[in-house]
Amino acid sequence: NAVFFCNSGTEAVEGAIKGDARMIYHALAFDPLTSAVLSLEEIRTMVNEMFAASCGCASPDDVHGKTDFDIWPRHLAEAYRLDDDEIMLSRARKRTEEIVRDKGVDKYFETFKSPMFDHEGKVVGTIGYSYDITERRLAEASMNKMKAQLIQSDKLASLGEMATGMAHEINQPLNAIGLVCAIMRKLMKKNMFTEETLEANLKEIEGSVRRMTQTIKHVRTYARQEVRDFEMIELDATIEAALLLLGEQLRIHGIEVARSFEPGLPLVRGEPHQLEQVWINFISNARDSMEEKQALIDQGALNVTGYQKKLRIEVSHDKAASALVVAFTDNGKGLTAENAKKVFEPFFTTKEVGKGTGLGLSISLGIIQSHKGRITIEGQPNEGATLKVYLPV
Repeated sequence: NAVFFCNSGTEAVEGAIKGDARMIYHALAFDPLTSAVLSLEEIRTMVNEMFAASCGCASPDDVHGKTDFDIWPRHLAEAYRLDDDEIMLSRARKRTEEIVRDKGVDKYFETFKSPMFDHEGKVVGTIGYSYDITERRLAEASMNKMKAQLIQSDKLASLGEMATGMAHEINQPLNAIGLVCAIMRKLMKKNMFTEETLEANLKEIEGSVRRMTQTIKHVRTYARQEVRDFEMIELDATIEAALLLLGEQLRIHGIEVARSFEPGLPLVRGEPHQLEQVWINFISNARDSMEEKQALIDQGALNVTGYQKKLRIEVSHDKAASALVVAFTDNGKGLTAENAKKVFEPFFTTKEVGKGTGLGLSISLGIIQSHKGRITIEGQPNEGATLKVYLPV
């Protein structure tokens, strides 16, 4: 549903539309939009029934000759007056969107206004129409909620996979603290415990506590459902954060990780934890791909000698494209050209049943697109693959 409104009423406007009066009248009467016309004096002369109903009038005749201040609350009338003045002065079309509370319910309207000209090209008023886009906005809100739930589910699934690595990140400093305590106890028994020794050991304990605190804080922040506002961030820091959570897991799987970050990279505008989630998905997929290739080699299905699993992560500045390029290259199982066309489709996966939902790359694509970026993928069967992300700077 929509409203059409034509804001006019002076002789100049009436003269400008005289030849087309019948056409304009019928357009307003039968248009499914809420519509009207306004003059330089900001008096409404032509409106349709939907416009009249939207402002609580029984018929269009009840609106003719009235100003916005006769129809709407003062704060709305002042806003509409400023809009119309701007359009008539700029001689340009304008689109606005507003929320109107009707009987305790928010309604969303999209409005388009244009200047009206007489036969000499002079501005004599404005003409406009409004769409009721409430259903569209509610549907979008529902979709955004579902998308947020999918992203959160993907986060929790990845946290489950990372449990072993996180346990190691906490166990290591705990073991260090235990070792320091044992050494202190031995020194005390031998009467070799000094103030300097105490200070050195306390620093060692404090360092281990900081490391555990950092890991726990990072996991808690990553797991939270709330989304932070976009901000200017260092992209390589989000990659290091992902490796902090996955590093031990990669080590256990015997995967050699090489980084190559171009120095002096510009900042990008983004949400750091969403980007971190993308990198975690990429790294996890690379890990699984290399594990699958190793399994084929072990089974004798693939003839490769001296296979060493390798992951290379590169960040560079493509000045010509005004973008930072993040590339994840693995030497895993690779993929066919046909699968490369499908990998970003929801629920598409080449993994065994129970080993993948097929949502990771689809969710990653949505996150990168929300950052106004894009993703490409290329690879060859049994030769590995490269995922590249382009983010504007």
